[in-house]
Amino acid sequence: MQFRTKLLDYEQIRKVHYMFKSTLTTLLGAAALVAASFTSANSADKPELKFVMAGSASGTFNSFNKVLVTDLEKFYDVTKVPGGGSIKGNKIFQRTDDVPMYVMTKTGFQNGRVKAEGNPEFHPGVRANRMVLAISYYKTMCVAAGNDIEKIFAKAGSLKIGFDEGIAPSNKYIANFNRIAGSSHIMVPYKSSGKGAGAVITGDLDAYLLNEAKALKFSKSGQLTCQYTQNPAGGNGWKPLKARVNDDWFGWSYTHFLIGHVKNVDDAFADTLYTRIQAIMANPKSATSMKLAKNGWFGEIMSQADMMKTYEQAYDDTINLMK
Repeated sequence: MQFRTKLLDYEQIRKVHYMFKSTLTTLLGAAALVAASFTSANSADKPELKFVMAGSASGTFNSFNKVLVTDLEKFYDVTKVPGGGSIKGNKIFQRTDDVPMYVMTKTGFQNGRVKAEGNPEFHPGVRANRMVLAISYYKTMCVAAGNDIEKIFAKAGSLKIGFDEGIAPSNKYIANFNRIAGSSHIMVPYKSSGKGAGAVITGDLDAYLLNEAKALKFSKSGQLTCQYTQNPAGGNGWKPLKARVNDDWFGWSYTHFLIGHVKNVDDAFADTLYTRIQAIMANPKSATSMKLAKNGWFGEIMSQADMMKTYEQAYDDTINLMK
């Protein structure tokens, strides 16, 4: 059975990014004026914003959130709300209705997954929230140094592939992937990418999914050979992995679009927050931009309508895949 879906077209997103290049200068200028207007303001004069820290306390997700909060505190009186994980943080976000709330999650995938699994944590209301930030990032597939990833995937119908426990795909998702691909891969969770990479080096795993920043570290040390699971605009001399299910869908990319949501606000508040975040990401010297680069993430300059469209795509793809 051929399964085709319309998962995120990252190359199209990259083109949109460059189309907006001229707009960024305008955004930066506007942001500078807005920032100047707040320079002399007391915190009491700044609008309130509760920011849900939807990730583990020491994880990459929250380390980014902390930096974004620092940049946003120039404009808002920000209160950080512990989230204790993405899904739990999403629940806190959805159930708070009295103050402006912000959260960044992989909600297109997550909401689709919990809905498909009949999980009570599904929140249909998230689809009606305003979206003000979009980030994409690419996973790399890594094998022991000196091995050819393409040949490994071409020959093997069953591989032991490690992944960070925090991005766990469901058993149903993997079962469907294997059905579509005609494979019988086994996904093995690890509490840390360092231990997982070590398992590849010792031969306990065939491959490991790593984000770009971590993969680069192991690649430079000569311990792992890596390729992108999709082809971003640029970097590191790595090619995209060709072991695709079909032309439209590649199973390892399903979690890699993050969206920032805001609720309990009027249109003016949401539009201003959106403009400020876009300007922050467009400024290469902002703390947020530098953190994005360190993480190997891309801040996407795209309209709020396109953010919603991308969210809906990720949601629908997940529902279809897990039927």
